[in-house]
Amino acid sequence: GSSGSSGGEELLPDGVPEEVMESAQPVANEEIVAQLVSMGFSQLHCQKAAINTSNAGVEEAMNWLLSHMDDPDIDAPISGPSSG
Repeated sequence: GSSGSSGGEELLPDGVPEEVMESAQPVANEEIVAQLVSMGFSQLHCQKAAINTSNAGVEEAMNWLLSHMDDPDIDAPISGPSSG
């Protein structure tokens, strides 16, 4: 009489480290992007703003945009974590 494992209990980490969260491909909220684009901002910049403000809202994204328009990498394509 061998007793097997008791149930299929899966242990989930209760705290996911931030590095793991950031390795997921960031996704911009399309509504935020659309509203900013309608104000005359470039689509890429709007997506970055939404992602960098965690899709908090149009106002937050616009504030991020205005303070980062001079970033040297503002026109760099959006990608996952930089490797290397």
